[in-house]
Amino acid sequence: MNPVRLIRYHIALLQLEQYDLGRYFGVLARRYSVNADMRQKAVWTIKLKAITLLAAIAAIIIASFIFYSTSAITAAIFALVSLFIFPAYLALAVLITLPLDSFAKGRILRKARHKLARFPNLKIVAITGSYGKTTMKAILASILAERFATLATPESVNTPVGIARFVLEKVSAETEVLVVEMGAYHIGDIRELCALTPPDVAVLTGINEAHIERFGSIVNTISAKFEIVRHAKKGAVAILNAEDKRVRTQYAENLEGRTAIFYGDVAGDLPRYRIADTRFEPDGLRQSFSLTNEHGEAYRLTTPLLGGYAPATLMGAVCVAETLGMTRAEITHGVAMARPIAHRLEPFNAANGILVIDDSYNGNPDGAREAVRVLARFKNKRRIYVTPGLVEMGSRSAEIHRSIGTDLASVADIVILIKNSATGFIAEGLKAGEFKNQDILWFNTATEAHTALPTILKSGDVVLFQNDWPDNYL
Repeated sequence: MNPVRLIRYHIALLQLEQYDLGRYFGVLARRYSVNADMRQKAVWTIKLKAITLLAAIAAIIIASFIFYSTSAITAAIFALVSLFIFPAYLALAVLITLPLDSFAKGRILRKARHKLARFPNLKIVAITGSYGKTTMKAILASILAERFATLATPESVNTPVGIARFVLEKVSAETEVLVVEMGAYHIGDIRELCALTPPDVAVLTGINEAHIERFGSIVNTISAKFEIVRHAKKGAVAILNAEDKRVRTQYAENLEGRTAIFYGDVAGDLPRYRIADTRFEPDGLRQSFSLTNEHGEAYRLTTPLLGGYAPATLMGAVCVAETLGMTRAEITHGVAMARPIAHRLEPFNAANGILVIDDSYNGNPDGAREAVRVLARFKNKRRIYVTPGLVEMGSRSAEIHRSIGTDLASVADIVILIKNSATGFIAEGLKAGEFKNQDILWFNTATEAHTALPTILKSGDVVLFQNDWPDNYL
């Protein structure tokens, strides 16, 4: 085992677990070392550099003390052992830096709040949910830019410090609308984000089992997600997904006097519009639909978004735009300008007429089901599905992954699975759906699977990559 490579792995793993020592050592207990090269390398932030330097200093000090206190042989043995107990030094460094880290975080948040307070006319649109956040954010950025000077947080920026830094670097007096994606792993996370960027419009895209391992229960997840409504501005408007049963049944007790507008493709009086006359282009890469109300057709919209969820999501974006005063012409043009979201059912043509659908950033059950539905649309192509499964499904992992396999059985021609704790359940679901065992291809790592694809794919195939496990979950 290469000790330098091992140390790099431990450092990257600590960052992947966001310096949560409990989760970090939990991963190490399952997989202390990595057999293949990590696909996700450490990002050398100031914080990570400081922790690594402190860990190295601690290791040197302790080794030096032992060297001068014992024999050279004992010291040499301990120096070698230190390479393999480096996680302990990293943990010590994390604990040492906690007060400074907390102070620095508080300072950045205060500066960002003070800056935003200078722009009372700035409108903040905040988005959270177990799924669909990034898609909604990208669509809104496209639509709102038709009228407003709009900024949206980058894809991976959804934490207090990340958003605060974005505010300090990018928001100016010219900014009219700020679109913020709010991520959460614990109750209170979104409350903290709302204190930093209080929403004028709060969008809740839906609630499911994503990250339930971290939240502990679906009840905790519901409470955490509805913080975006409870902690929005008093006069805020909540844009809520009526398709989600948990949203429909829990919204009333969370509004606290705020206005609610619903979107979604469901029967009843809740949604502002109805979706009608949905049509997919023959190549399967575009769809058009109408939004209607009691007065007839209000919008005819066309989008390159592949998912069947797109019309409902676009209805939600329309509701936000209307709340901010945009015209129908502005909204229609903004929808037409929206592009497929990177790594979320993103199609592109590869060599030899192979169509690739990149859904590698989708890691939730609803998204996985939608990916299977999109693949089913390509009836005249050989359909290949590549997945390592979903992470953080907790006690429901077996049930969820078997269901994915069952759905795939009648759709895919070949299923490529990465060996881990989840994909065995997908295989069980495939077999229950009478999928041929020889059409299930197994690989030890995603890298091995990708390397083998040129020998598997043929001209005219469609291949869908669903989810991409971080190295800390393999």
